[in-house]
Amino acid sequence: MPKIKKDDTVMVIAGKEKGITGKVLHVDGSRVTVEGVNRVKRHTREQTGDMAHVSQSKVLTASSVTPANKLVTRASRLAESSL
Repeated sequence: MPKIKKDDTVMVIAGKEKGITGKVLHVDGSRVTVEGVNRVKRHTREQTGDMAHVSQSKVLTASSVTPANKLVTRASRLAESSL
């Protein structure tokens, strides 16, 4: 499996966000955070006592994403070859 690094452009190939492309924000082993993908809302209380809604990107497994190809709009699988 090709290594995915921070600032790479990837496409989601599995799950409810399938087909969406985005930039990798963070990589932690087999987990990646992709900008604009897997968004969840959290309700937090501010110091003043007011409620606030915060939207954040949650992690995906690295096997659910593949590097995006600018020439092809659908995902393509990449293979590593060993000598």
